[in-house]
Amino acid sequence: MFVGWGSRHAQIRSVAGYHPHRAIVPAALSGAYAAQGDQARRPAAGTDGPPPGTEESLASMGARAAADAAARVGVDTDDVDCVLVASLSKRDQRQHLAHAVADRLEGTPRAALDVDATSGGFCSALELGRCLVSASTYDRVLVVGAERAHDTGTAEAAGTTGLHSAAGGGAVLLEAGDEPGICTPAWGEGATPAQVARAAVKRAGLRTQDIRALVSHRHPDGRVRREAATLLSLARDVTVAHDACLSGSASIASIPMAIATLLAEFPALSGELALLVGFGAELSLAAQVVRLP
Repeated sequence: MFVGWGSRHAQIRSVAGYHPHRAIVPAALSGAYAAQGDQARRPAAGTDGPPPGTEESLASMGARAAADAAARVGVDTDDVDCVLVASLSKRDQRQHLAHAVADRLEGTPRAALDVDATSGGFCSALELGRCLVSASTYDRVLVVGAERAHDTGTAEAAGTTGLHSAAGGGAVLLEAGDEPGICTPAWGEGATPAQVARAAVKRAGLRTQDIRALVSHRHPDGRVRREAATLLSLARDVTVAHDACLSGSASIASIPMAIATLLAEFPALSGELALLVGFGAELSLAAQVVRLP
């Protein structure tokens, strides 16, 4: 049973990802996913940074993903009550990125809030959105991640992980529903990503075998897959998102971007349970179980 609390629940209604330098089409994704094995694909040439003079702002990428997430289910952004934005790429902490994203969306002014939780930022923003919807504070919330990973200054962006840094935006639209669609996350520092992920599955009242998809903050390399196999005991046919293999690591934004790519390739996963893991440079770990839109 997927655990929820109260009579009103938050659900992910839609998801969208914006890749500024790579167009995602189903034909390009063939063979880009695998449940097991170490056949990690390298990002395509040119995805490790934007061409000179073509770099887009965090606000514009976040707003494009947010608008697309709403449009996919026929929701007017004027009916969105709140915008939450998580990003590691803000160089000026006085910058109100969420307001900049919200101002680019059509409609009347709405609540907007930046969420700063390092590598677990998207899961943290998603949890805040869940609380706002389930508490009847708002009916519709856009949760956005926007990154230029080469701007973060972290070891992840510097390439020590073996990944190319990338830019992009991703967004999910949350709405109220009768059934729980987002479980509260598990957090941790000093633990492994797999340990935090296992705690999140337990918190959701599930077995690891119930999970149908794994979406991580970075590309799930061989080490992560081995931890998943030994500590999580995920089902053998679980689908692991490999969006970072194609687009590079877009840090916090990589989770919603990867979900959008995953569903484009595997629409049958719609309505299934997915485990989200934000670990990045392991400054702050977060994991949670969601039902895919």
